[in-house]
Amino acid sequence: NTGKCNYNCLHCFNAADEAPLMSEFSLDEAERLLADAEKCGINAITVTGGEPMLHRHFFEILESIYRHGMFVEELNTNGFYINQTSLDRMKAIGCNPLIKISFDGIGHHDWLRNKKGAEEDALRAIRVCVANGFRVKVQTNVHRKNLNCILPTLSLLDGIGVEETRIIRTTEVPRWNRNAAGATLELREYFDEMLKVVSKYIGEEHSMNLDIWQFMT
Repeated sequence: NTGKCNYNCLHCFNAADEAPLMSEFSLDEAERLLADAEKCGINAITVTGGEPMLHRHFFEILESIYRHGMFVEELNTNGFYINQTSLDRMKAIGCNPLIKISFDGIGHHDWLRNKKGAEEDALRAIRVCVANGFRVKVQTNVHRKNLNCILPTLSLLDGIGVEETRIIRTTEVPRWNRNAAGATLELREYFDEMLKVVSKYIGEEHSMNLDIWQFMT
């Protein structure tokens, strides 16, 4: 990468832990890919990473997507680079995707992202997206350490205008196992705990959709 992500998440691989990362697309490579996609009749693109907004040509790639007659359906981000300036530039391109922001629970996001202030960054990004009319979907990793904060987290996100939250079971990648041994929910445990969450969530007034990954909506 040409820069360094501001997060060193406990559930991610990195070059020091595993095999070296693939080099990122150059602008020319991205242009060729988008030209091929247009020829194939593709009309919608999901932009993801790593952290896609870290790429030095991020906005040029967005512009190219629209030049090729396609649109960005979803943008996956940790929210660090979301601000009024970046959203204004997306609007100028005509880019209004569903913005999917990671948020791993009140009081737990900093720990999982291994960065002080990460929780504040993510909530700030969510709020500025909502204030600018962008739809937001939050993605939340669940494990034994943050189970007790899931319902308060859902209430907070619903209250600030998040359209949908997806809860995802944190899985047993090597780095996560080394740093959080014993925190992973077993599959049956995950299903049982999520049934409890859903039962309480639907018993209260909420407008936010809830998606329990690989289980129910």
